[in-house]
Amino acid sequence: MNTDTILGIDVGGTGIKGAVVNTRTGELLTERVKVMTPKPATPKAVSKALRKLVDQIGWKGDYIGCGFPAIIKKQVAHSAANVHKNWIGTNVAEVFGKVVPADFFVLNDADAAGLAEMRMGAGKKCNGVALMITIGTGIGSALFSEKVLVPNSEVGHVLF
Repeated sequence: MNTDTILGIDVGGTGIKGAVVNTRTGELLTERVKVMTPKPATPKAVSKALRKLVDQIGWKGDYIGCGFPAIIKKQVAHSAANVHKNWIGTNVAEVFGKVVPADFFVLNDADAAGLAEMRMGAGKKCNGVALMITIGTGIGSALFSEKVLVPNSEVGHVLF
């Protein structure tokens, strides 16, 4: 089982991006490819767009890491601010695995970005509390305490 090279995918409210990544160095091994997120962003429509992205990249490997714009627990979506509400209660990895024969690991999109930053970027030397904010179609966040992710912080959805 070689997990040194995976396909990394970011499903966003506007676009779905992907590239092959070296998981040891964080280096992109292919150009980043983008397809538009379909409207409405139902499970079937997003799966079709994801298949198109994977085909454009030419990925034939076993593993895909996927950031998804929702609260994710055990690969199941528990919110859907920037995708169709039909995602709520859906196992995202299972849905995507039906259209792309690979093992998917799905987590909140901002959490994925935060983990990468803590492992490869500015967060490497950060101790204590760290907060990463993502700005795209929506506002996301990744919260860390002593380098440990506090998953699904979603500060963009906090009611004031």
